[in-house]
Amino acid sequence: MIKVLTKKAQLLRLFLYYFFYLKFLITAQKKKLTFILFWGTIYKKGGIDMAIMKWDPEKMSVQVAEIDRQHQKLVSLINDLHDAMKTGKGKDVVGKIIKELINYTKVHFATEEKYFDKFGYKDTQKHKAIHSQFVEKVLDFQEKYNNGSALLTIEIMNFLSKWLKDHIMGEDQKYVSFMHENGIK
Repeated sequence: MIKVLTKKAQLLRLFLYYFFYLKFLITAQKKKLTFILFWGTIYKKGGIDMAIMKWDPEKMSVQVAEIDRQHQKLVSLINDLHDAMKTGKGKDVVGKIIKELINYTKVHFATEEKYFDKFGYKDTQKHKAIHSQFVEKVLDFQEKYNNGSALLTIEIMNFLSKWLKDHIMGEDQKYVSFMHENGIK
């Protein structure tokens, strides 16, 4: 009973978020304004690059060039999905985004885990478990996509944004000194 209620509550939350997000965009368009709502912050378009998220080396970099490039790819996927959602084409690109996420996980997680295993990172098992959860979620997205889920684009956007904030700007920052101590830059 609790699992069913939890899934329904999550679906309701996504629906409400999607509804208010669209209402906000429609209102802004009617007033001939271009704003973006993201992570509770409103951004106004004004002759600058309108990427919803920009690579911020101060907050996001793990100071390993190879891994930073891979993380930048995730930022790019978030921007691609958001751009498509802004123009009402989120459903059109979500399949491509899921495919790229599957490829991203294979390459990126293998890269991090290679270094963890090679040099004996103390939190290897914990980090691998978190990676496994990500893979599981992406495969869940793929299944929902194949079954025609209506709210998938907003669910993926929320998931990727949370992953970037919690994992890349949180968990991944914990291994920076380990990488440097082992000469990985």
